[in-house]
Amino acid sequence: KLLGIVLNVGNRLNTAGVSSQKEAGAFKLESLLKLNQAKAFDKKTTCLHYIVLVAQRNNDLLLQFQDDLETVKMADKVYWDQCISDLEEVENQLENVRRIALHQAQLTSKYRLKKEKKR
Repeated sequence: KLLGIVLNVGNRLNTAGVSSQKEAGAFKLESLLKLNQAKAFDKKTTCLHYIVLVAQRNNDLLLQFQDDLETVKMADKVYWDQCISDLEEVENQLENVRRIALHQAQLTSKYRLKKEKKR
């Protein structure tokens, strides 16, 4: 939800508040680092300050995300290339199982037809 607020605020800034313009459906994580750079007319309030205010108004619990950061650190150690490779291997194995099942079904069907013809 917090990242949804970031996206919504970013869309409002990029479209100057006009909702008829096409809005972004995502943003790059690097852009989070720039939230404290964009300042309002008062030259003090940053985009990050505004997002915190919006989050506090909507759900103060959104700002207690520091407990979730440990899982993010663990996710950093995931080797995505290996995950993709493993997923492709599982997909190949599933395709082999599908082919074997289809072949077995065809053999069973032929066996039943032969058995019925003998009667």
